[in-house]
Amino acid sequence: MLKLGILDFGVTRSDKKASGVLSDLFEIVPIAESLGYNRYWLAEHHTQDVAWNSADMLIGLLAAITDRIRIGVAGKLLYYNNPLQLAHNYNLINFLFNNRIDLGIARGIILPQNLGRLFLCEEDLLYKSPHLELLAKYEKKIELLVSYLNNDFTSLPDLSNSLIPQWNNHPIDLWVLGSSKTSLPFVLKHQMNFCLSTFHQQNNYIEIIKTFKKQYAEKHKKKINPVVAVAGVCAETSKEANEIFKNHPLKNNLFPFIVGSPDEWKEKLFALEKEIEVEEVVILDMCNSIEEKVECLTLLSKSFSLKDQLQ
Repeated sequence: MLKLGILDFGVTRSDKKASGVLSDLFEIVPIAESLGYNRYWLAEHHTQDVAWNSADMLIGLLAAITDRIRIGVAGKLLYYNNPLQLAHNYNLINFLFNNRIDLGIARGIILPQNLGRLFLCEEDLLYKSPHLELLAKYEKKIELLVSYLNNDFTSLPDLSNSLIPQWNNHPIDLWVLGSSKTSLPFVLKHQMNFCLSTFHQQNNYIEIIKTFKKQYAEKHKKKINPVVAVAGVCAETSKEANEIFKNHPLKNNLFPFIVGSPDEWKEKLFALEKEIEVEEVVILDMCNSIEEKVECLTLLSKSFSLKDQLQ
């Protein structure tokens, strides 16, 4: 059966400031868990129209008010983060919450005018760096992060002991988030999870996923189950869904996958499941109020029998 997860950008609006969006978040996540959703991811965006820039402090709080649903960040901008610090903090919180934390990483670049919000302002030259140079830097940080998450500190030759306490837990699930095939060589090399966005750009997501699954099976002699992320709105009728969508602040910035009724969602997602044998889809709902969001998640939960999957 097809699993569903949720991705939340934490977008603010003229009638809903950051405090209101955060209040809604702590109400909606337990509801999502009760409806049978598999995971709830929080995005990281360093702009002025979101309720949080970095979700690190929210992850543990949300995990503390839930019992089953996976909680994660999607994703940490790896260019601007210390791999050792990430490995320590996320392995710790993963231990505290029984291995149900996801760590997603992305290679996004922050606009120079927004870098003052970060603690690593010396990275401002990234915005002007050549593409291949950026990829090399990203790959190096991925290698370090994977090593540290697995308690491998051979890259630090002067270190006699582990810098990360041993909590005897499974290494955190590490996800690479992308909207193209650029990051796939790193995913293949380090056997990481992969989530492909269909809403950041118009990509041939079917071909990308098929190629990736084939290459992974050939290289590692086992199957991989990547996740596809889609954006849209589900409402009782297609007309209602389109009314909601046209009022969303990001309607001109993202490519929606489905804006329609539960039947339209079922038709398109089941077709996607059949086409590329995807086992889970993460949904960025483009609703404007908590009432619209709860209705959207409830309709999808019923349509895909999410509660039945918990039995």
